[in-house]
Amino acid sequence: VAALAALPLRAQQSTVNAHDDYTEYHLLDPASHAFHIVYYLNQRQVGATTVLNQTRSGSEGSDVSVSDPQTGQPLKFEYKTGAELTTAGEAGRLNAAEHYIRAFLLRPVPEGGEGRVRIEKTYTDEKSYYAQNEEIVFARSLGIGRNAIVLPKGFVIGSSNVAAQVTALADGRVKLVFENVNTYASDVSIRGRKSVAPVAPALEVAERAFDFAK
Repeated sequence: VAALAALPLRAQQSTVNAHDDYTEYHLLDPASHAFHIVYYLNQRQVGATTVLNQTRSGSEGSDVSVSDPQTGQPLKFEYKTGAELTTAGEAGRLNAAEHYIRAFLLRPVPEGGEGRVRIEKTYTDEKSYYAQNEEIVFARSLGIGRNAIVLPKGFVIGSSNVAAQVTALADGRVKLVFENVNTYASDVSIRGRKSVAPVAPALEVAERAFDFAK
């Protein structure tokens, strides 16, 4: 702690904010193979005015919206292929055939600051989310630093291959929150099972993986 306190403010910020991207996966009806994603994404390149988010291969995306997470104000965005974005002058190595969400920030990223967006989208991917016997399975590689999985209502945890904080939402759904401590995309496998027992939050708890004060 003493060593951290001795660092310049900018050095401290670059250290504690490096893990700020956060994603929630809300699992929908198992028969649909669909899950709704809420993604908080950062842009720290000074002067940048856009943020890119690639649609994963094998996932069919729909219901896209982008907003400022601080104010809730909708942000302009485009959904284009890498080839189209390259033609439009977007910098970086883009896969020509893949699709990207390009979100436009309210202002250029300042020196020592960041741009932040909230992206919502729905994916359909039968290889990542499916029913197996009496259980549902969400199996997907996740590269974001902090994540949450929300089970459909009426389901509780069967198993998890990652250590997770378990909470209950006000509507009775079960939520797992966890951090990816690796520097690479990790395979996450969550299983849920049906339960008729009511689920309700018993305590007021802080969701550690949603803590943006790090």
